[in-house]
Amino acid sequence: MTEAESGTLAQSGFHVPPRHKPPRKSGLVLQAMLLVMGATTAYVAYINFAYLHFLESVRAGEYISQAGYFDNAEPIEELFASMPSAMNGSFLFAALSYLVFVYCAATNLENARAVDFRLWPNGAVFFSLIPIANFYLIYYVIRVIWVASRNPLQGKEEPSSQLVLGWVFFLAGVLGTRVVDNMFVDALTNEDLERATNAAWLNVAATTSVVVSVILLTIVVRDIVRGQARWREASAQQETRASGAPATA
Repeated sequence: MTEAESGTLAQSGFHVPPRHKPPRKSGLVLQAMLLVMGATTAYVAYINFAYLHFLESVRAGEYISQAGYFDNAEPIEELFASMPSAMNGSFLFAALSYLVFVYCAATNLENARAVDFRLWPNGAVFFSLIPIANFYLIYYVIRVIWVASRNPLQGKEEPSSQLVLGWVFFLAGVLGTRVVDNMFVDALTNEDLERATNAAWLNVAATTSVVVSVILLTIVVRDIVRGQARWREASAQQETRASGAPATA
């Protein structure tokens, strides 16, 4: 961060409170929950691959007897039955971890009077809970926190490419999974094996999209924590420049 870009502390009003602590704990918990959600989603993708193999075998006429068909179908159906609870559980814990993290990160930014940061901590949580609108507002909250955490003296920086791509992949995966699940159930109800196979492939693509998004968003959380951890160093450098004193080694 150059002197011309950041200005002085006196001009910006930014200061690091004596008891400032970057949100390391809440960040680590959120990263862990995101990875758990990613692992759960990968498990769902595995189940879909297993079902794809089964459907291809049915279409190829490998099961002559009804007993052979049910012997292979029942284990896969049991796996399918475990999918909703596993996905919903991992998503719930990740969502709660996210709310705690953005509240802690936004509180630090508010206390430090980061430049151009106009999102109060309760607002970060509230905006994230508004149905439908939060498809964009969650991205907005994370973007604002990411920018202010990395550049609290100026408040201007291009949004993280990991954040943009991560959120696009996440929405595509989550919304795609919901649509494809309905398609899959309808295909099985009508005994349309070809359509069920196509739906299973689409589900694999959607779950893969979620896994990719989890990796990218984990990097974003790490960057926010690292950005806030550097505040004291940036503050000390700006105080030195503002006073005109030479920097000490």
